[in-house]
Amino acid sequence: GAKRRRKRKFKINRKRLYAVMGVLAGVAALICAVAAIVSGASRPVKLKELPFSAAQKHVYTGEGFYYTDGASLAYVNKAKLNKPVTRTISTSDIDIAASPSFALLYNRSALHVVSAADPIEISCAIETVKCGAQHFAALCEEADGTETLKVYNMRGDMVDELMFRSGYLVDYGFEPRGGETLWTLELNTSATLPRMTITTSDRQRHATTGMISIQNMIAENIVCSQKGLFVIGTSGIIRYDRATNTEKYRAMCYGRRLIDSSTQCSKPLFIFAERGAPEKGGTVFLYSLADDDVADTAIHALQLPENALGAFAMKGRLVIVTPEGVTYYTATGKKDGYRAFDAPVTGVERLDEKTLLIERAGMLYTMNAGRERRTPYEPYRFYYAW
Repeated sequence: GAKRRRKRKFKINRKRLYAVMGVLAGVAALICAVAAIVSGASRPVKLKELPFSAAQKHVYTGEGFYYTDGASLAYVNKAKLNKPVTRTISTSDIDIAASPSFALLYNRSALHVVSAADPIEISCAIETVKCGAQHFAALCEEADGTETLKVYNMRGDMVDELMFRSGYLVDYGFEPRGGETLWTLELNTSATLPRMTITTSDRQRHATTGMISIQNMIAENIVCSQKGLFVIGTSGIIRYDRATNTEKYRAMCYGRRLIDSSTQCSKPLFIFAERGAPEKGGTVFLYSLADDDVADTAIHALQLPENALGAFAMKGRLVIVTPEGVTYYTATGKKDGYRAFDAPVTGVERLDEKTLLIERAGMLYTMNAGRERRTPYEPYRFYYAW
């Protein structure tokens, strides 16, 4: 009989099939990535217009803005910019100080907490005012020419008065955005060699919590972190433990001045520029330091564009703003994204670690400096949300 024809069996080469599938997947991912980058570059930065101009006095509280409008004081929450609340004031010759908890108006001769019925009687000339969570401090010049720092609670009661008889006050402040730790930086000139003293006090407990003495270096900036106190001086950075007030380590920054700092991250980031360098362009130095007993220092240099309007440390990253857009860099100086403005801007200011104040032709806008979250239609958009 006829021989049965055997059916030919086709064998599948699995290795070759997997290789082809891998190539196709790689090509698809590359196409999606390129499309995401192109579409991301073309999408303008989202700006929110504020109801006041750069010419009007204004202050940021962390939750919104107080600003003057002729004979009125207005407050607007940044989530409801179209619903300002106004009240009449007796004079426009005022300055405003605020924290997330409260605000006050002041000039050389008067203080008035916004929520209080009456102004605070004061006999000295007021120079500056800074606010904490429940207290504020007013730097005053007395009749004899000496300076005092008067501390008040929100009701307007003076709870403390600091005098600096052996030197003079260089700077003072509260923890960022409404903390209750007040710090002062004093230069003592009575000793043979200049000595600087940092004093910290907890205003809630009405108690001094620390006193740090610094010799052989002029301190210029104080940066409070969650666990430490960073003192930036003419020759170095010193980190102190806030619980024990003891020095933990030093890092050199000789010949450089601090521009900005970010502590709301795993490793605080400090941005320095060379002393005497021009305001625009030049090189910035990114210092990444541990908020711990050991520095674990990492330093990276980055050249700024000539038209840079500002360089800021925000959530552990470097943010550079030019008239055309915003460029993001990691703490190691690696480029991490770019967003363009829909029209050129003329100025910028950092409000906090996630918000920028943008100026354009005299008008003001807020910008969330964190990049947008990806949408369901953009699965490969490489934007990181803080």
